[in-house]
Amino acid sequence: MPNAQFASPAPRDDRKVAARQKQLCKKEGTWEADKRRWIAGMRTGERWRDRQGQALDRFQRWRWTTRREPDGLTSETEIGSYLGSRERSAWWNKVQAGTLRRFNDFREGVKKNYRPIGRPGMRKSKGSLSREEIKKIFAASRTAREKLILGLGYESGLRPGETAALRQGDINTKCRTAEVESKGRRRTVYMTEETLAQMAIYQAKERPRSQEQTIIVTAAGTRARNADITRWLKELGKRARIGRDIAAHMLRHTFAAELREGGADLQTISDLLGHAHLDTTRIYAKARPEWMRAQLENHHEGFGKGKRNEAISHMPGERGSKPKATWTKPGGKRKAKT
Repeated sequence: MPNAQFASPAPRDDRKVAARQKQLCKKEGTWEADKRRWIAGMRTGERWRDRQGQALDRFQRWRWTTRREPDGLTSETEIGSYLGSRERSAWWNKVQAGTLRRFNDFREGVKKNYRPIGRPGMRKSKGSLSREEIKKIFAASRTAREKLILGLGYESGLRPGETAALRQGDINTKCRTAEVESKGRRRTVYMTEETLAQMAIYQAKERPRSQEQTIIVTAAGTRARNADITRWLKELGKRARIGRDIAAHMLRHTFAAELREGGADLQTISDLLGHAHLDTTRIYAKARPEWMRAQLENHHEGFGKGKRNEAISHMPGERGSKPKATWTKPGGKRKAKT
């Protein structure tokens, strides 16, 4: 029988914790009330708001279990004790600590009666690449590994983690497809003949001998990580001299933007990217400035290469007007009726 002196306190009933949180939510300035205001002010998708709320709920349940002050501000010592008790990965600890720190900054702003400078939310996207930038990047790529990574991100829409975890058994060369899994969802992606050709060249000539089952490995033969993919693309961007760094997700943004500009519907783009919500896809599938200008020149008379004044001066019914004209397209040639 364990010694009662060193026995840990019994965990509290979850129903009592939920009832207590519901009661505290009615009071202004409590943890639950601040959490709801913080989540309501996020400029993010519904799925990300749910994750932030779940992270705060886990931390609050830990506070109740360890008999700590439930409504006080969070200290760095308390965050360290909480993460140490969870025994999770370093990446998970980093995400949870960031959530708790941002929420604590928000609460301090509320307590001091001033508006915080930055509202909590996702980092601003770096956007997509233009066609000229894509051409420069592909021209600057030297190895089959670089061309393979570019093809998987730009032509197939893979995440950097999916690119690093891709195995030979996931690929169907006959159908030019691959089965990838990320964030608990599995989907089918499509590859071009050029991507498959670069994959074969990389495996035959450049890939080091390794026991790893993943296709892409490092020079030492170890499995590639997300940081390795990001570093290789950053070096490639400097070599291409496009004026800015290349992020791995910029290739996915460009993949979605070109699909949107080509006329693909939002649901199809969402399925190809593996998104659970269309709100996330709308951020990715944002049209590029050069495409929007081309649409204006093709569909708006004012941008049709200076043809607006000519079109107005020859409108039917005006004094001194010429015969009625039909237009093949805005800004195009006039064809007089006979």
